[in-house]
Amino acid sequence: MGGRGRVERHSAVPCVSAVHAPSLQEIQCLGLAKSRLSCVPGGSGSEPRAASTIASNSWNASGSPREGREDGQDGMDKSLDNDAEGVWSPDIEQSFQEALAIYPPCGRRKIILSDEGKMYGRNELIARYIKLRTGKTRTRKQVSSHIQVLARKKVREYQVGIKVSSHLQVLARRKSREIQSKLKAMNLDQVSKDKALQSMASMSSAQIVSASVLQNKLSPPPPLPQAVFSAAPRFWSGPIPGQPGPSQDIKPFAQPAYPIQPPMPPSLASYEPLAPLPPAASAVPVWQDRTIASAKLRLLEYSAFMEVPRDAETYSKHLFVHIGQTNPSYSDPLLEAVDIRQIYDKFPEKKGGLKELYERGPQNSFFLVKFWADLNSTIQDGPGTFYGVSSQYSSAENMTITVSTKVCSFGKQVVEKVETEYARLENGRFIYRIHRSPMCEYMINFIHKLKHLPEKYMMNSVLENFTILQVVTNRDTQETLLCIAFVFEVSTSEHGAQHHVYKAIRYLSKRRQERIRLIGDMLCQEDFDLVLLQEVWSERDYSDLNVKLGGCYPFSHYFRSGVIGSGLCVFSRFPILDTLLYQYSLNGYPYMLQHGDWFCGKSVGLVIIKISGIIFNIYVTHLHAEYCREKDAYLPHRLVQAWELAQFIRHTCKAADVVLLGGDLNMHPEDVGIRLLRGWTGLRDAFAEATHFEGCEDGCTLVPNNCFTDKSELLPFPLGIRIDYILYKAISSFMVKCEELKTTTGAAPGMDVPFSDHEAVMATLHIQRQGQAAGATLTTAEPMLADVVTEARTEVGVGLRAAQQQRYSSGRMALLALLLLLLQAMAALGALAGLDAGQPFPKLSFCLLAFLAIGILLLATGLHLFHTMEVKMLHSTEEQMRMVLRTLQECRDG
Repeated sequence: MGGRGRVERHSAVPCVSAVHAPSLQEIQCLGLAKSRLSCVPGGSGSEPRAASTIASNSWNASGSPREGREDGQDGMDKSLDNDAEGVWSPDIEQSFQEALAIYPPCGRRKIILSDEGKMYGRNELIARYIKLRTGKTRTRKQVSSHIQVLARKKVREYQVGIKVSSHLQVLARRKSREIQSKLKAMNLDQVSKDKALQSMASMSSAQIVSASVLQNKLSPPPPLPQAVFSAAPRFWSGPIPGQPGPSQDIKPFAQPAYPIQPPMPPSLASYEPLAPLPPAASAVPVWQDRTIASAKLRLLEYSAFMEVPRDAETYSKHLFVHIGQTNPSYSDPLLEAVDIRQIYDKFPEKKGGLKELYERGPQNSFFLVKFWADLNSTIQDGPGTFYGVSSQYSSAENMTITVSTKVCSFGKQVVEKVETEYARLENGRFIYRIHRSPMCEYMINFIHKLKHLPEKYMMNSVLENFTILQVVTNRDTQETLLCIAFVFEVSTSEHGAQHHVYKAIRYLSKRRQERIRLIGDMLCQEDFDLVLLQEVWSERDYSDLNVKLGGCYPFSHYFRSGVIGSGLCVFSRFPILDTLLYQYSLNGYPYMLQHGDWFCGKSVGLVIIKISGIIFNIYVTHLHAEYCREKDAYLPHRLVQAWELAQFIRHTCKAADVVLLGGDLNMHPEDVGIRLLRGWTGLRDAFAEATHFEGCEDGCTLVPNNCFTDKSELLPFPLGIRIDYILYKAISSFMVKCEELKTTTGAAPGMDVPFSDHEAVMATLHIQRQGQAAGATLTTAEPMLADVVTEARTEVGVGLRAAQQQRYSSGRMALLALLLLLLQAMAALGALAGLDAGQPFPKLSFCLLAFLAIGILLLATGLHLFHTMEVKMLHSTEEQMRMVLRTLQECRDG
């Protein structure tokens, strides 16, 4: 009689994560509009806002601009002669552009400067700004005239664009007729013709005319927008808090229209790309998960810089921060992941904050960029110096994007800049460029003050709570396309500015639910007989798995223990006959809140099942974690757990035919705890015994390329470590052989997230009846078992002496607190007896000191009791090991 079964040991989603993010003491050297303006109707003043939103608005070609109405009809009648080069020289033109970006249009309303309390029209403010920046005077009417001249130029460009668009439509209709006639002449079936005509019908005029689109192997891009020009990203818009609506200003210096490709004669072969996409074309793009890119938008380039003119035509440029264009390949590693919850407090918590954005999703659009900003500039700041920011994005879709950039200090928003950008078709993709967006005076002054600090550590200290949050959304649908959190330090490298990109994810909440779903899907697809899970801390997750797996694994059990729960559960295709739970006597320290093992109630669960007449004792467990291998304060506790686990198996498996143990033992194969467990129980390691192995190298289950793993802890182990096991043995007249052992390797199929922080272990065991009973006795046990027990007893003894010292210290602290209370009681009795009638009794100080003494007394007493129990458990384990050593010695001598 024989049987064959598959067992999986899987570490599920952890509730306590040991993943750490890098230090967040950084800076964003980017310029944003200064939040000093408050626009009020009718000239009524109001207090300036601590954090304002300044939006960028596209210009409107309909109607007359409000800039003309602001200064009267004189500005409209102004001659073009006033706009000569001598009046608007390059330095004045640059100051003019900066002023347009700083001071938003407000029609007839006035703008109040908070530091002066005076009311100005927009043109007056622009003229004032030009005077401050260049020392040259320009009147408000000259400013108004210059705006109108530029606006009329834009209207003429718009009219030219309409004529080009009309010509494109004529060419498109002509080309469409040509393609349809050629289709009729071709020997194609009706279905192919219908698909081709349907694909062509979805194309715009420009796409039909352009032969390059027809030759593209991908599907044609969406139709071009009707407006062939974009709003200048350098200029602030419109709506000011408190105003009834946006002004309809005509913005000069809009970006040029989409590049129009000349028409080319089509060929019959050029029509092939209109067929459906090949399977390979639908694969995940190479840049996704390797660069700052979501499913719909990719950041190509980003830089903050300073330009100082050398002469009339040349200038020197210094980059504070820079992200250049890259060409990733599928062989490049995926981005490292960081827990986004660790930076929640660096950004606003109110509406529109990072936490709310992440919960809204999509989660694959969130990134953390750490910049090492280069402030070691040899270029001297002077007149005409320009501080700016440039960025470039790419997408396969034609849409209008809105880029919101928030400067945050101590988690509070200081100022927000909003820019709107339209797409331009280049090489089959839509490009969005925000070129030379000017910094505001706030950021320029901040950089100046930062550079004057004498030491780098002082700069980093200032930047510790200074962050930037950039959110790119689809203007029409309000969908989040990219969300980038910028944090900074000062660069100490000779190579200038540097950066590192992280993928921001959340290890719990929605990601946890997603991974639970992935685990359930995988288990439904496989044909395991038995599934052992650890770290399923949430009973809701267990219930969800139970519902999902009910059809495949109708029998299950969840082991409840401790405050949080043991996290252990079992799913089986065969009936569960009995269960038993044993909680380990030692389980870490309750005051180590950052680790949390004590609250989990680490345990071992026993499930008894019967398969084809064979009785199986199935054990599932999770031992205390090893947080620091060099200074492992929990080693004695973990050894006690390993010993209690071995004793529990020895004393409960006598009626079983086969014993299986699966779990996260948190010990390396060569550690004394594993050797003690295997030697005292006779269990065999499935990895060492497997005929065929497939998975991570050396069977490692905690690997560095897992996004939930703290890579700093695995620096001594570049391949990873093996801490998850399937152990087995036969008790009666059966033989167990591991035919195959496999582990998962990285992310779930088709996903960017793995099943768990540990790789799953899957074993196929062959069980066969044999003639004589199997099993190890004390005389046939591992020859070196006595040495292993001696080594384990030594480590337990070290832990015992440490626990005795801690018990003594806590007891002494409790005694001192008690003496302090007695002294206070004596002082209070003396005051009541009138011994110090001439002095007032300090009631407040007396009460505070009494509360402090009571708190210390309670805390020290609790610690003393805990360490007393710890001493008893360690001493009991040492005594058991001493007796086992005596028995082993007697067997060896006998």
